[in-house]
Amino acid sequence: MLLAPAQLDQHLARGLAGLYVVHGDEPLLTLETADRIRTAARAAGAVERQVLQMDKAVKELVRHKLRNVLCCAGHAFD
Repeated sequence: MLLAPAQLDQHLARGLAGLYVVHGDEPLLTLETADRIRTAARAAGAVERQVLQMDKAVKELVRHKLRNVLCCAGHAFD
């Protein structure tokens, strides 16, 4: 499921997903988004987290796969 930052609070109010992937071209926005997810997780009782960082090759692969998914679903992708 893709969420815009404006949709995140509503999504988090309904409960947490098992995994979140935060990405974007605006570093501050991605940091703020991750903070909002962590805050909701702590409020829900989470005491542990795992952080995985992707290198450039994996990022490009994910971007390519995401572009294919979005194009097939009729969404615009830059």
